[in-house]
This record gives sequence, C-alpha cells and structure tokens, in this order.
Amino acid sequence: MVVPQRTPRTSVPLPPYHAVLVVDAEKFSHNPSQDQGTLHNMLRDALRMAFEDADLTRLWENASFPQSTGDGYIVGVEPAYLPFLIHPLMDKLQSVLDEMQPSLAYANRSMRLRLRAAIGVGPLPNSGGARNDDGIGAAMNETHRILNSPALYEAMNTSDPETTLVAVGLTQRVFEDAVLSGCSGVRARLFTKASADLPNKGFSAPVYVYVPRPSPGTTVTGTLATPDAPPTESGADQPEPVQEDTSKEASSGSDGSTNNNSGTVGNLVQGRDLKDVTLGDRTETHHHGGIGGINGNVETAFGSVHGPVNTGSGDQVNHPKHRRRDDEDTAS
Repeated sequence: MVVPQRTPRTSVPLPPYHAVLVVDAEKFSHNPSQDQGTLHNMLRDALRMAFEDADLTRLWENASFPQSTGDGYIVGVEPAYLPFLIHPLMDKLQSVLDEMQPSLAYANRSMRLRLRAAIGVGPLPNSGGARNDDGIGAAMNETHRILNSPALYEAMNTSDPETTLVAVGLTQRVFEDAVLSGCSGVRARLFTKASADLPNKGFSAPVYVYVPRPSPGTTVTGTLATPDAPPTESGADQPEPVQEDTSKEASSGSDGSTNNNSGTVGNLVQGRDLKDVTLGDRTETHHHGGIGGINGNVETAFGSVHGPVNTGSGDQVNHPKHRRRDDEDTAS
C-alpha cells in the first residue's frame, strides 16, 4: 500500500488593499450603437474631469487595474483615499455630468449620461498589468454586487433624469471606515441604509446609498444610516442619572436651575433660569435655555405636559391652562 505524501499547508502574502470605484451608465444598451460609442467616450472623460476637479489627478493617472467595461469603468486607488472617492469626487462627478448634458442633447435629444456608482475596499492583486488577474477577488465581486443592488436602481428610477445624475452605494466596510470614522466630507445621516439582495447571485449585504443631488421624488427603500455620533460602548462611563426630588423647590422651579419630574414620565431636565410672570389673570413660567429630555413613557409624558419642551438655548414660555371667561376668547 502506497501512503500518499503529505503536502504541508503554507501561508501566502495577502494582496495589497485597494479602494475600488465602479461606475455603470444607466440604460446604456437602450441607445443606438452610434450613440453608445459617444456615451462610452464621454463616460471616461467625465470620470477624468471629476478626478481633476476634485484635485485627485494623481489617483486617476496612477490608478490600479483601470478597465472599461463598455457601459462602465473600474479604477483602484490607495485605500487611504477612500473618503475622497465619496467626497468630493461624487459631487464633482454630478457637476461634470450636468455640464455635459447640453452636448449630449445636441447630438441626440433623448441621450443622457446618468451613472450608478459603487465603492468597495479589500485585498486585490495588482501586478501593474504583468498578470491577467489584476483586481480579481472578493472585494471586486462585492463592489459589483453593490453596483447592481435594487436600492441604486430605485434611486435612479424614482428621480428626475434631468437633475439627479449620480447615485452611489457603499459597502458596509467602506461606510464604517470612511464615513463613521468622520473622514468623509459627507455626514452619515445623508446616507440611506438599504438591503442589497441579489438572490440569483446568492448575495445579500447592506448597502449605504448617497445621492449627491436628489430631486423631488427620489426614494431609496431603507432606513437612515447610523448617526454621526458613535454608540456608547458597553461598560463605558455613563452620565449620572437625575435623582428624583419631590421637594417644593424642585417641582416649582421658581429659583432653581433644575426641574426634575420622575416616575412613568422619566426624567425631564430644564436648566438655566426659571421665572414666573403674572399677566392679567394667568401666570406664565419663562425658561431661558436648558435642554428638555424625556425618557420612559412618551405618551404619558406628553399627556401631562402643557406647553412646549425647550430643546435649545432660546426663551421658552409655558402657557398653563387658565380659567375661561364667558366674555373672552381663551385660545392661545
């Protein structure tokens, strides 16, 4: 019996990380063949000019595995420039396409150049053209899946074709690394988190959609992305809870700086100056500054609070219910 020789398992170097930008022209194949050639050339020119306008000419000229896909284009850049691919590049691309529209309309009134874009990141081989597998890998596949996500198609299909010319989707990792880190010039709240489900490809992942120039009617089915402020980590220092104080001074707030209401309503903190002013037959409580915070049963809270909740630094006037007179209108 011949015992097969064991082949030791070895590690290999990880390919260098690249940020990947992929764009695709909307309804490219719907155009006549002659117009497709025009759109192909203008697409590449639009990208080049957008990189130049964003002061990223060096990235364009030294892009990794640049490749035309006929109706789209692929470029790889150093991952440190991920934030710049989002902003200002996407906004510049919107502006460049807007400037190009009159020329397209002159050639053919029905011809438009609108782009879906996707940005990903990950390890991808790059031999500078010496090998045929440059840019091939999971990160490239994921970026293309994001490009073809229903959310990006929805953003384009529900928007004004004369106004919204670009919609871009980010992978989860790009959003976390470039946006939540605070490095991107676009705030997290301007993204919509949607689901990139492509059952025929066996792919499902989050996509974060940003539209540089949304038009009336533009929609993306999803939720607002994670806000700018990162969530508090488990075990991190928490603010001291407001202690319940049922004393007359605390409840009236006549001279103090804090008004605490506890119980089913939760805690309501009203800082700065509180002053009662008598106006005719009623008394108004004037608050200057302060922050109103309601925790717990919101319905109960609003059912028992009269007047506005002050959430800024201006003046607040709480109008309590006063006696109705038969000879006057008591509506405030």
